[in-house]
Amino acid sequence: MEEVFGSLGRCSCAFWLAVAFDVFGLIILLVGVFADLFFYDFLIYAGAIIIFLSLIWWVFWYTGNISVPPEDLEDDLLYIYIYIVYIVLYSIWYTQHFNYYIMTCQ
Repeated sequence: MEEVFGSLGRCSCAFWLAVAFDVFGLIILLVGVFADLFFYDFLIYAGAIIIFLSLIWWVFWYTGNISVPPEDLEDDLLYIYIYIVYIVLYSIWYTQHFNYYIMTCQ
């Protein structure tokens, strides 16, 4: 049985953070453009950077809402086991090779 989520999906917190960063960045940017302040350039750059940082929250929201069926997740276990065996074999080879190198250099 599939879980039912709201219209924002699973990660509504990331969605609202992204919207807040966008709105706050846009306000700062527009104040820098239209206000007659001596530090307008700082506000323009800060607003643009805040809007850019909102992309992080948009990516979190998007990737958090990707649903993967459990059947597809079970296939990845083989790759995890192969990777673990690879790491173990590499660590054994590396320690033997490193010990040989230390013994020959003395």
